[in-house]
Amino acid sequence: MPDSTPTTSNWESLKPLLADALELPANEREAFIVTSCKDEMPLMMELRSLCAAYEQSDGVIDKRTDAWLGLGGPDLLSLNGQRIGRYTLDRLLAEGAMAAVYVATQANPQRSVALKLVRFNLPLLDAASRFKREADVLGRLQHPNIARIYEAGVHRAAGSVAMPFIAMEFVNGPPLNVYARDKQLSREDRIRLMIKVALAVHAAHQQAVIHRDLKPANVLVDQTGEPKVLDFGIARIIGVDDQKLTMQTTAGVLLVTPGYMSPEQAAGKAAEVDVRSDVWALGVLLHELLTDRLPIEVRDTSVAQALVRIATVEPEPIGKFDKSLRGDLETIVMTALNREKEQRYPSAQAMADDLRRVLEYEPITARAPTRWYRARKFIRRHRIGLTVTISFVLMLTVATIVASVGFVRAAQQRDAARAINNFLKQMIASADPVAGAKDVTVIQSLRAAEGKIGENFRHQPELEGELRATLAWMYQNLGDYDRAHDQIQRAIDIRTATLGANDPQTLADHGMLATVLRWQYKPDEARAVATPAYQTAASKLGLDHPVTVGLREALAGVASDVGDLATAEREYRAVVAANQKLYGDVDETTTLTSMNNLAIIFYSQGKYDEAEHIQRRLVELRTKNLPPGSLATLISRQNLATTYAGHGKLDEAEREMRAVCADGERYLGPDHDSTLSAKANHADILQSMGRVDESLQLFKEVLDRQISLHGLQHDLTVKRLAEYAFVLDRAERWELALGYAQRALDASMAYQGNDGLTTCQAKHAKAAALDGLKRHAEAQALYGEVIDAFTKHSGSDSPRTLAVRCNLGLSLVNEGRGAEAVAILEPVLKAVVEEKLGSMEASVRRNLARALLLQKNYPDAERELLAAYTISESNKEAKNMSQIAGLLATIYTTLHRDDDAKIWKAREH
Repeated sequence: MPDSTPTTSNWESLKPLLADALELPANEREAFIVTSCKDEMPLMMELRSLCAAYEQSDGVIDKRTDAWLGLGGPDLLSLNGQRIGRYTLDRLLAEGAMAAVYVATQANPQRSVALKLVRFNLPLLDAASRFKREADVLGRLQHPNIARIYEAGVHRAAGSVAMPFIAMEFVNGPPLNVYARDKQLSREDRIRLMIKVALAVHAAHQQAVIHRDLKPANVLVDQTGEPKVLDFGIARIIGVDDQKLTMQTTAGVLLVTPGYMSPEQAAGKAAEVDVRSDVWALGVLLHELLTDRLPIEVRDTSVAQALVRIATVEPEPIGKFDKSLRGDLETIVMTALNREKEQRYPSAQAMADDLRRVLEYEPITARAPTRWYRARKFIRRHRIGLTVTISFVLMLTVATIVASVGFVRAAQQRDAARAINNFLKQMIASADPVAGAKDVTVIQSLRAAEGKIGENFRHQPELEGELRATLAWMYQNLGDYDRAHDQIQRAIDIRTATLGANDPQTLADHGMLATVLRWQYKPDEARAVATPAYQTAASKLGLDHPVTVGLREALAGVASDVGDLATAEREYRAVVAANQKLYGDVDETTTLTSMNNLAIIFYSQGKYDEAEHIQRRLVELRTKNLPPGSLATLISRQNLATTYAGHGKLDEAEREMRAVCADGERYLGPDHDSTLSAKANHADILQSMGRVDESLQLFKEVLDRQISLHGLQHDLTVKRLAEYAFVLDRAERWELALGYAQRALDASMAYQGNDGLTTCQAKHAKAAALDGLKRHAEAQALYGEVIDAFTKHSGSDSPRTLAVRCNLGLSLVNEGRGAEAVAILEPVLKAVVEEKLGSMEASVRRNLARALLLQKNYPDAERELLAAYTISESNKEAKNMSQIAGLLATIYTTLHRDDDAKIWKAREH
């Protein structure tokens, strides 16, 4: 084949020329090419290239097709008015290299049909009988969205060769994509069309009929709006042997339109073509229907290039062209377009079912590719030299874990690390999804390894303890806190027995156990574990020992969890200073992490200047010292943007958070938790800026992606559902908010039960929606349940408990029960002031003022509102300031203080 292949061609013009050229002896083709192409050099070069490819083909275009079918054939383009079997040809409808289609009239019964005349003769004795036999099978296909095949036969006119024909239902309508574009169909209506097409394809598959050439031209939409799939199994009818070749014409020209071919078809692997090849084509149709683009663009390439691209290039995700398509729809399309058949939908029915679930807001069954799966695909594409690199990275990763978790004695450290590394390497290798029928997640591989630990390290308890601590660390980072708790507790038991209760290793494990308990929302148990361990470490090892500092940080975290922010601030300040002394100012895993935690405490207290100062410093240090796009840097930038928003710097916050979202997608990928978190925070900022529609659309994208990645019964998904319900609540779309809150609650109850923290968050969201709908009694009952549960989890004065108590008071205000609201809100305000929760104080004072107004207690209401306005003005909370100003204007109007009323009325706007 020539080294340079032209990149532009008209395939429809090229097909008949190629067919004619290949019918000629090889020594006559050049003259034909020169004559036919005249001065069109690109066409001439491409035609030469394809002829050369035909001579050198290795299975994609198989010359044996011609030997089986026979070369040549009758002229099919000048048959108007002639009779073929029982049909009179009325007009030519379409023609291609392998066939011509006429609109024809059938006399009995009287009807119009589409008559396809196939462009080859049938030299073999059994060809005609096989042709009819296959047509009989297809004729039995009965489905409202499949164009019927009425008859197939071979017409023999006197003195001419046999002419195969197929009589089909005539569908008078445009192709699927043209119909959707001309009618400007909504996304939902396009999905409904595709569901019908997929179900039609599945019905044919149930009869062991594979289409092999699904494309818009073979899916027409009739005048009633119903799609009709045409040409079902034409490749099968014309007698191509599935075990020998794929879609070819008599001259080696592809029957299948290149842009819609599956990779196995493009690679000439005919034996691999099955129903999942049609699923691929359905994925292409859906991709084009949603984006007006092909997933692998081949429209302006040569056939040879097109085949190579389809066989090797990854499809473009639909979200690349329209960000609103990310989430479930993108997962469905990319599942259908998986290059590996085993990872596609097993049937067209399964794809249709997931599309239906999208329309009905149900979780889909398809899942976005796991990190293991993506890594395996990368390995397959880059086999040479990669095995050593990956093994080296895994060893370094595990060694880092071992070093960060333990304090193995120097004489034993090297052997211990080597033993643990080897074990974990074997465990990870055994999780290779190549060995199984589907991907194996990291958590699944860790669980499989648990049972082998005792067997492999039966006589090495110190190594078993180290390994269990390592597994606990991994489980914690993967969010499986129950298993992390189990593993670290077993590590503590082993080390207490072998090393002693006061050994640094054992004490360090108590710090990890306290951290796991915090993530399980068990602050009292965390404090009970960490306090005696900290006291022992302080007395035995000293206040500046790394283990002691780590335990102190765990206790600072517990103080933050229960809302004791003053203690948390004091302890985190001490931890930051100790880490700076131990590790310097820029150590990532210690000093900078503790600085971040201190900044979060400042933010919670409403000390935005202090929080912003630390976050700016963290962004500066991490940008300087870490690789571009590192997770730690992106988290610091996200926290800085959130601090800007808390401080009322909404323009700066929106600009920075938008940049964080873009960098998160670039460096971490669109499915990383940090990327999704940044997008959710961006949605919050947009809502605070009054850009409500943008906010809701962005948060819905995040939610859809979360459901696609994790399913409904997952902690992160339930939290996102509840958050979205709150976003809808703030936008006063309470019916929708109630629906999403109920979904969150149902999902959480299924896996966490009635008192789980995530269940309580879902109840909180539902209560807020009910209150917006003026179903106050139901809302207040739910608020009461949540307050009881939060009080049990983290105390009555923790920030989360105080927030719900404040909302309960607001519900009573909304119902007009002023005295009861005051009784709720006054203790809440007292606790907020004592705990220095500056971020909550203005809202609590505003709600208390509204309760006082119901009692006509204007002096106290005025006092609270003026204090609230001062706080909101300091924090640049424009919306809160406007609401407070309106309430003050109302008070002054009622008291006939007209000048004051005028001043505050102006500030309301």
